[in-house]
Amino acid sequence: MHSIPLASTPDDGRDYRLYHHANGLRCLLVSDPSASQATCVAQVDAGSHDEPDSHAGLAHLLEHMLFMGSEYYPEPGSFPALVSRWGGRYNASTAGEETRFFFSVASAGLLSCIGQLADMLAAPLIEATQVGAERQVIHAEFHTRLADDALHAQAALGQVTNSAHPLSRFSAGNATSLNGTDSMLASLLLQFHRQYYRAANMVLVLHANQPLADLLALAASFAERQAPGERNRRTRAPVLGADLLPGRLQRQAQSGMPRWQLMYPLAEMPWLNHDSAGQWLCEWIASPTPAGALGWLRDRHLISQLTVHLEAMPGDQGLLCIELQPLLKPNDYPQLLDAWQVWLNGLAKTITQHWPTDARKSLLDQSFALGPQGEPVEWLKVLAQRLMRLPVELVLEPAANRQPLIEHHWRALLSQVQPANLLLVQAYGRADWPGYTPWTHTGFQYDALSWRPPARGAPLSTIDGLHFGLPLPLSIAPMALEALPGLRLLDLPSHGSTEASALQLVKTRLTWCWRSGQSSEPQRVWLQACWALQIESLARCAELAGVIMEWQQATDLLSLTLSGPLGHASNGILAITRNVLSTIARAPEPGLIELAGYRLRAWQAEQAERLPAYRCLAELDALLAADPGQQPRIYDDPPASGLSLWRCLHERAQLFWLKPADWPDTQIDGGLLASAFPGVTRQFDWGEQPARMLPKGVGQCVVTVQHADRGQLLYCQARAATALERAGWRLLHQLLASAFFDSLRTRQQLGYWVVARYHEVAGLPGLLLLVQSPSHEHAQIAAAMELFLLQQQKLIGALPFTAISAQAERLADALQAREAAAEGAFERYWQVLLGRVGAYAPADGEALRQLQPAQWQEVQAQLWGQPVRLRLISETHPKVAHDSVLPKHQEGRAL
Repeated sequence: MHSIPLASTPDDGRDYRLYHHANGLRCLLVSDPSASQATCVAQVDAGSHDEPDSHAGLAHLLEHMLFMGSEYYPEPGSFPALVSRWGGRYNASTAGEETRFFFSVASAGLLSCIGQLADMLAAPLIEATQVGAERQVIHAEFHTRLADDALHAQAALGQVTNSAHPLSRFSAGNATSLNGTDSMLASLLLQFHRQYYRAANMVLVLHANQPLADLLALAASFAERQAPGERNRRTRAPVLGADLLPGRLQRQAQSGMPRWQLMYPLAEMPWLNHDSAGQWLCEWIASPTPAGALGWLRDRHLISQLTVHLEAMPGDQGLLCIELQPLLKPNDYPQLLDAWQVWLNGLAKTITQHWPTDARKSLLDQSFALGPQGEPVEWLKVLAQRLMRLPVELVLEPAANRQPLIEHHWRALLSQVQPANLLLVQAYGRADWPGYTPWTHTGFQYDALSWRPPARGAPLSTIDGLHFGLPLPLSIAPMALEALPGLRLLDLPSHGSTEASALQLVKTRLTWCWRSGQSSEPQRVWLQACWALQIESLARCAELAGVIMEWQQATDLLSLTLSGPLGHASNGILAITRNVLSTIARAPEPGLIELAGYRLRAWQAEQAERLPAYRCLAELDALLAADPGQQPRIYDDPPASGLSLWRCLHERAQLFWLKPADWPDTQIDGGLLASAFPGVTRQFDWGEQPARMLPKGVGQCVVTVQHADRGQLLYCQARAATALERAGWRLLHQLLASAFFDSLRTRQQLGYWVVARYHEVAGLPGLLLLVQSPSHEHAQIAAAMELFLLQQQKLIGALPFTAISAQAERLADALQAREAAAEGAFERYWQVLLGRVGAYAPADGEALRQLQPAQWQEVQAQLWGQPVRLRLISETHPKVAHDSVLPKHQEGRAL
C-alpha cells in the first residue's frame, strides 16, 4: 500500500489516510475513536450505462447475483445473515456510472464482513439456477418501481436524449430485457464481471474505531483479493442533440402534483466537478431571498418550491437541472420562462467581486474543520464518490466550494445556460398522449419550444441577494427557563475540557407538544411547513456552517433537532437556535401561509399515493396510537386555516427542550419562548398516550392503496413495555430477520420488498413481517408467513441456550457501543425527558446479558404460544386495475 498525502484534513479527532494499492485499488481509511459501528463502502466504476444494449438491467442483475454465493462463501444469502449476526445492516445500489455496496456492523464483526464482501466482489459463483430466480426479483422490482415517478421521468427523457448516449436506453431491467436462457445470462454476467470488477476500477472507504494499522491491514487484504487490471475509461456522446433544443417535453406524471424541470446540457467543461462556479450558480438559483431565483419566482406567484442539481458527467459534460413546483397551468409556461430569463439576465450583470465571498468561505471553513456529520454510511458514500471522480486533493473538500471564483469559468457556464440550450420538461396528469415510451408505457409529447425570450434583466441587488450572516434575535424581556411551568427542560452534561472550543460539537432538540385532540397530523404538517418556510434562508446559512436541522413528526409532537459546532457568538448553534425561535415567533406573511397550504396538499397527495408497504406501516402506527374507541383519521383537512390556525397552534403548544447545560444567557431563551408560545406559561399538561394493546389472536385490517402491488404486514405485539420484553423481542428479530428474507424473497420469490423489523411504539416492543409483491396474491403471502413462523418456532426452539446467550451477548455489545456514542447518549437523555425511564438501550442491554432460559421461553411463548397479532393487507382502489399476476420463472426457460 502506497500512502498518498492529503492536502488538509478536518480537525475532528478522526485520522484520515489515503492509500493506493499496487493493483490500482484506492482506499480511504478513517480511524475514529468515537465510532459506535464499523462502516464500509465499496464502489465499482461500472453501472447500467456500461452494460450491452442487448441486455438492459445486466449491471443491476449482477449486483443481485453477488449476494448469491462466492468462492469461499457459496451459500446464497449468507452475507445478510452474517451482517445480521453482528447487529448491522447492508445494502447495494446500481446507478448509471457506478455500483455501490455498503454495510455497518459492530466493530468486532468488521473483519469477517469485509472478508466476505471482498470474496463476493472478486469471485461470485453466478450459477445458472440462481440467475433465473434473481431475474424474477429484478422483474418484481421493476413492477414496483412503475409507481416511482423518477422511472417515468427517465423513460420520457430517453426519448429526446441523443441515441448514442446511454441515458437514452432503458436501464432498470426486467424479465423481457434480460432475455435468453439462464445459462446464457450467467455467461454474460461473468463476462461483465471480468471486464469491470477489478481493483483499479474500485474504491474502498472504511470508518471504524480500530487503530489505523488494523484498518490498513483489512484494506490490504481486501485489495489483494481483487483481480488486477486497467481502470475503465469512458467516452460519451453529447447528452442532448443541438437539433432538439430548445424543446418542450410533456410527460405523464405518477404524482398528482405537477412538476416542471428546466434542463441545460453543458459541454467542454473539464473543470466543472472541481470548481466553485457551479456551486455559486446553484446558490443563487436556490436562494429564497428577493434576488435569488427561488425568491424572485415566488414573489411573482409562479412557483412554490425549487431545487437545483448540477451533475458533472463523463466526457467533460454536465447537466444543470432545476426542478420546480409550478403554480401555473401547463400552457402558461411562457410566464414562468419570461420571469426566469429576466432573473438570469440580471444575474449575469451582477459584479462577482461584490458577492459575499468571504462570509461564505468563513462558514465553509468552519464546516470543513468539523468533518463529516450525520449517519456515517451516508457521508462515506459521498467520500467514495469523490475518491472515484475527483483529484486527490479534493477528496475531503466540499466539492471545491472554498475555492475562489474564476471569472472566465463563471462566464463560460452562464454562456451555456441560455434559451437556445433549454429543454423544458412538464410532468402532469392527462388522459391521452400522442406517444408512449417502451418498457414503462409513459405518455409523452415533444415539440419545439414556442417562446420568445425577453432581453431585459432584473435589477438584482447584492443587498437583496445571498446572505451568509445571522440577523439579531428578537429583543424581549429576559425570563428564566425555570419560571416556565409549560416547559420540560433537561440539561445535557458537558463533555471534554472546561474551555469550550468553537469546533466542539453540540446538539439540542426542541419539541412542541399538544395535548391529545388539540392538533391533528395535517395541522402539524402545515405548521412545520410554515416554520420551514420562515427559516429557509437561515437553514441554508446553518448548513454551510455545519449545523444540521432535522424536523420530525410523531403523535402530538413536532420536533426540531439542531446539531453542529458550538461556534462563535455570531454563527454557532446557540445563535442559530435563537434566530430560529425569533423567526417563527413572528406571524407568517399571507403569501407564506398560502405556500404552506400548497405543501400540505402535496403531502396529502403523497401519503395517499404511497406504495402499499408504506401505507400499511403508516396505518399500523396510526392504529397503535389511536384511542380504541375512535377510528384513526390520518389525512383529514385542518378544521381551520391561515393565520387563525397558526395562532391557535402557537397558543396551545407546550415544550420539551433538551439542551447543553452550559449555554449562557438562558434567560433570553426563556423570554423568547414565553413570547412565541404562551402555552409554556401554563401548567404542563401533556402526557404520552400508551400504545394500544391488541386483543389475543390474529386481527385483520384492510388498507386502501392506489397501486396494484399487494402489500401485507403481520404485526406481532409483546405483552408489556419492560426491559426484559424489549431485550427478548430484539433478540427474536436478530434470529428471524435474515431467515425471513432468505425464505420469502430469495427462495420463494414472493416479492422484491421482504423485511422483518423490530418495531417499538411508546416503549412497547413488537415485530413486523412485511412483504410487497406484484406477483402473488394475499392468500399465498399469508400462508408463506404462517409457514415461516411455524418452521422458525421449531428451529429456534431447538437451539441450545448457549447459542442464544452468545447471540444475546453480541446484541448487548452492539447496543452498548451505540449508547457510548454521542448520538446514543443524546437519545437516552431524550427518552428520560419524555418520561420513558428505563426504556432505552442500557436497560435492554443489561437484560440481554442477564437473560435466563425460563425468561427466553416466556418471550418465545408470546410469539408462538398465545400470539397477539394484527394483519394489514392492501386493497387496490377500484380505479386502479390489478396488473396480471406475473408468471413464475421456470428453470432453464426464458421468460
